[in-house]
Amino acid sequence: MFKKILFPTDFSDCAIKTTDFAVSFALFHNAELIFCHVIKDSEDSSEYSILKNEVELKLEDLKLKKGLDTDSLKWDIVTLFGHSAAEEIIEYIDDADNNIDLIIIPSHGKTGFKKFLIGSTAERIIRHSKVPVLNYKKHLEL
Repeated sequence: MFKKILFPTDFSDCAIKTTDFAVSFALFHNAELIFCHVIKDSEDSSEYSILKNEVELKLEDLKLKKGLDTDSLKWDIVTLFGHSAAEEIIEYIDDADNNIDLIIIPSHGKTGFKKFLIGSTAERIIRHSKVPVLNYKKHLEL
């Protein structure tokens, strides 16, 4: 049913915990998992190499500690640039060429208390996405 899953990550604790779920879900559905990170216009674009390294380390960790067959996982990395993570992710999803079937997003990220003032990235993506969104709550365990 799902062929291509987008997993936005901001390297927060919740996003790291959600990676386990996203990888397991993608493996179960034999889907490609797209790790997505939005780099603010003012941030260093070298974050791509940091993201790639983080993903590779996490996949190796899941293979060793949880026995997941991460070698068979089809995955890729997308780096988006812009001032709003939610807007950039929605724009990426809206592009039909990307063929995203599902988004798996953590319920909390780096925004912390600011989310009460301006709305969380997850909430904005849920409201505006044209594809289904699975909002993973960090207190849930597999």
